[in-house]
Amino acid sequence: ATESGYSTFDLGPTWSPDGKSLAFIHLNDSGSSIFVMNADVTGLKNLTPDNGSVRQFAWSPDGSKLAYFTRQRQPAGDYLAEIRVTNADSSGQKTILTFRPKRVFYTDLAWSPDGTRLLFASANDGGKGQSLYLVYFDGSGLTRLTDNSLWNSRRTWSPDGRWIAFVSEVDGDEEIYALNVEDAFRDPGGLMPIRLTFSPGVDTNPQWQPRR
Repeated sequence: ATESGYSTFDLGPTWSPDGKSLAFIHLNDSGSSIFVMNADVTGLKNLTPDNGSVRQFAWSPDGSKLAYFTRQRQPAGDYLAEIRVTNADSSGQKTILTFRPKRVFYTDLAWSPDGTRLLFASANDGGKGQSLYLVYFDGSGLTRLTDNSLWNSRRTWSPDGRWIAFVSEVDGDEEIYALNVEDAFRDPGGLMPIRLTFSPGVDTNPQWQPRR
């Protein structure tokens, strides 16, 4: 599609938890924004006007909010990267974390099942590997969950919000680990990942059994 001479794309459509709204990233040559519309294709609204380049977003479990990554290139050549939270009606925009790294690589925003916490991954200093972080949705309590120079990927919350599962190469190849994060903010030093797989091959894509 074209818009005022620019190429435009709509990416990553994601339904709200109640199925009544659809959010997606609208990308053009001047940046990208999150748009949301009703299931009947009415009520199209830009949730993130003039916020630079939106990288990823995630609905809160109750569908009332969205969290997203955004970044802007600075005159010095590095980036200002942020995690923001907005209400689904575009009110209450709030920046909860701000970063100024030379190399920006954040992925996989995921709300806890109770909607109080956000899990995300960030590239380590120097671009070697990736660590996992936990933060309350108001920006408080930032806690680093993994502390190594390897990639930690495929992160998923347990249905009760007490655990996360992820894939790491810390023991030589890709294996699945579980980490109890119930007390992560209170006692980050006590975090001990539990290795769940021991295959010589690649183990990935952990999935939790639904709660009964």
